[in-house]
Amino acid sequence: MDIDDLLSQHESEHLDFKRVHHDDTLTLLHDILCLSNAWTEGDRYILFGVADDRTIIGVETDPNRRRGSEVQDMLRSSRLNRIPSLEMVSTQRDGHDIDILVIKNRPDKPFFVTVDKEYRGKTIRAGVIYTRLGDTNVPLRQTATEADMELAWRERFGLGLSPLDALTGY
Repeated sequence: MDIDDLLSQHESEHLDFKRVHHDDTLTLLHDILCLSNAWTEGDRYILFGVADDRTIIGVETDPNRRRGSEVQDMLRSSRLNRIPSLEMVSTQRDGHDIDILVIKNRPDKPFFVTVDKEYRGKTIRAGVIYTRLGDTNVPLRQTATEADMELAWRERFGLGLSPLDALTGY
């Protein structure tokens, strides 16, 4: 992961910029699910302390700043079908702290909650597959397109792999 490379890119299926950390775990979980399920090669990233125009804001005074262990605890308590692999990395740029949530690319998509998760009138629905299309998340009241769901399940079952990759476990 090259922070300068990430900062030179625009938001996409694998990259999201956040000025501050989420003030609630439901929105954070939704972002993690969307990025985890996105159809893209490589790992996914949420950069905290960076505006959409890539201006570095910093999170050093953010009252909602989370450590990686807190994000892991939130995922464990969210009743997911499987827990995405991730880590929180902190770095400094222009005298500011930037937190980078690295969501590892895994072939065992899709990730979803097995029980509805509600907060302040918003709900992440059980069994619904959320993903990311370009630089936007699928909204909470919607679901991934049939084509995106098919891609996730095909990857899970190894469909489309060469016979050698299928035998060796990719």
